[in-house]
Amino acid sequence: MIEKDPEAMYQIRIGFRPAYAAYACDTDNANIANASDDELAPLQTKMGEDGEMLSMMDSWYGPDGYYDGYNYNQRGNPCYSAYYNSERFIQRNVIVSNLGIIAKGGNDNSYFVSVSDLRTTDAISGVTLEFYDFQQQLLASASTGGDGTATVQLPRKAFVVVAKKDKEKGYLRLEDGNSLSLSRFDVEGEVTQKGLKGFVYGERGVWRPGDSVYLNFVLEDRANKLPANYPITFELSDPRGQLQERRTVSPSAGDVYALYFKTSPDAPTGTWTAKVKAGGAEFNQNVRIETVKPNRLRINLDFGKKELQGAEAGNLSASWLYGAPARGLRALVEAQLTAVPTQFSKYKDFVFDDPARSFYAESKVIFDGDLNENGTATVNANLLDNKLVPGKLSANFKTRVFEKGGDFSSDNFTLPYHPFNNYTGVAIPKSKYGEKQVEFNKATRLNFVSVDPNGNPQRNRNLSIGLYRVEWRWWWDQGYDDVSRYNTADHYDALQKQTVTTNASGEANWSVTVSDWGRYLVRVCDTESGHCSGDYFYAGYPEGDDQARTR
Repeated sequence: MIEKDPEAMYQIRIGFRPAYAAYACDTDNANIANASDDELAPLQTKMGEDGEMLSMMDSWYGPDGYYDGYNYNQRGNPCYSAYYNSERFIQRNVIVSNLGIIAKGGNDNSYFVSVSDLRTTDAISGVTLEFYDFQQQLLASASTGGDGTATVQLPRKAFVVVAKKDKEKGYLRLEDGNSLSLSRFDVEGEVTQKGLKGFVYGERGVWRPGDSVYLNFVLEDRANKLPANYPITFELSDPRGQLQERRTVSPSAGDVYALYFKTSPDAPTGTWTAKVKAGGAEFNQNVRIETVKPNRLRINLDFGKKELQGAEAGNLSASWLYGAPARGLRALVEAQLTAVPTQFSKYKDFVFDDPARSFYAESKVIFDGDLNENGTATVNANLLDNKLVPGKLSANFKTRVFEKGGDFSSDNFTLPYHPFNNYTGVAIPKSKYGEKQVEFNKATRLNFVSVDPNGNPQRNRNLSIGLYRVEWRWWWDQGYDDVSRYNTADHYDALQKQTVTTNASGEANWSVTVSDWGRYLVRVCDTESGHCSGDYFYAGYPEGDDQARTR
């Protein structure tokens, strides 16, 4: 259609007139039957008052604004002229260039840029890169090397980078909103402050009033932004927020700073705050000052694993702090289970908990007896007692060893507890507003997955699915009916049922169709492990279909 300019950027727009629509309308009720194309959707261009070329796509309801016969309530009905406006048209910017640009920016306004040929993916050297801010002021220029990459440090945030090579130009906006989404990737880490990292640590986790607190601070400055032997500012505040101490500290060894201080015997107990300021960055650490009675015994309960599953046996040992075994002393071990969200990093869009099951357990004594001559004992932990649970649990163990005089030493720790050897999850599609919703009378695919306690997909797992309609009252968010009555793997009282088998990726799906407005619950159960999960969704009209709502 045109002669391509290698330095140009084009915008392609596609629109249509009512006469182009292959849609059957009732001419008695429609208002487009006797209207001309030019009156309803003039796609041809014309000149504006300032000499600017205008078209139907440049305005919301045509060049002349609101036209006669416009009906806002019919903007979703193709039988009315209100439907044919710029909201229905599409446009896309197109660059005539073979330069493929990838840019990665850091918090310190540094950028790494890679340029390659879109036809062959080969790196392109000698490409001139120009960085501009939003006001189109040139910030810096660079040139790619033999590997097609360049690194540049800018004085402030850039808005666009322009790549030039011979007669070709490439453009890339550098706004955060245009960056590729990482929501489907397993990424995590710490954000550096001003290019600096810091860490505050102490020799223990809790101190008593009157103790000397030995804190240390480690500073990492890989970019060498700070001069050698750079002093930091140390501030200490008590639980009431009152500043107790402020001083400047120089490094004692390399990049390690000693932050020693002493509390008074009548110091207020609670969480104190140690704050370190270095090079414009700020690092905080909570310091617990409590009135505690120290343990005289060293206690260790070891199950030999980081996560528990089913009945487990652990080894309990206790010794005096000077090393002698605590032979013959009475030990008491209590365990309490609490429900925690069942989540797996690879399946963040799936729900693995069952809303039809609730769980609460009181503390349970799993061992009450004397230690042997070596100060050890075997603890058999049968924690769940065949109770139905919504998903993953957390087991908190409290161990006490009593001295002959009545005093005791205690120890607490928590381990994840898996009541099932397989978990099943459900994922429901979301609307553009982020709501879990399906359309009326339209088959919608619901996705399911089966994983082991480590999050690895499991193939050939038989899953039974049930679809329920639940009550909902708009004036009371908590006005749902009691879904605990759906707590069965047989899916009693379900509107629809289905059985699926997971594939090699541990996934399965079910196309479900609903024909009634309301709130629904879908539950899926692993027929072997007994684990169930479920999630809610709404059944409604297609997005933007106001005519359907009227009907």
